[in-house]
Amino acid sequence: MKKIQKIMMLIYEGFELIDLAGPTGVFNAANTLSDTPRYAISVHSERGGLIHSSCGIPVEAQLLPERRALGPDTTTLVVGSEGSHLTNAMKRPALRDCVRSAAQYSGRSGSVCSGAFILASAGVLDGSRSATQWAGAQVFARLIPLV
Repeated sequence: MKKIQKIMMLIYEGFELIDLAGPTGVFNAANTLSDTPRYAISVHSERGGLIHSSCGIPVEAQLLPERRALGPDTTTLVVGSEGSHLTNAMKRPALRDCVRSAAQYSGRSGSVCSGAFILASAGVLDGSRSATQWAGAQVFARLIPLV
């Protein structure tokens, strides 16, 4: 029997709702199509509680779990955003700390669309090759030369 993979979605004020809903829908569909669930999906933020998306719809998030709850069976995905919501998120020291911790102690980490900007602002992508949402690729390359 395969071990269930933990999918930890990381959100912040002003996140793009579709960047959360789309991927979680795909993992849920995989669970539905499988004889046994393969993924345990959860939503987290730096402070927990209600986090408002860019369109104003709030989503309940859990606090980031402690290090010992993360591991090789955990994939952390940072959800994307746009405009000032993304810029503000990149400047938040507490969010960058959460992203660094999750990336360090999870088996895998990645992002959805422009979430790569947040991974990069936390230093997680330094020295790596990366991709981001096509409309932001040139800005990404200009702002984040270490990636």
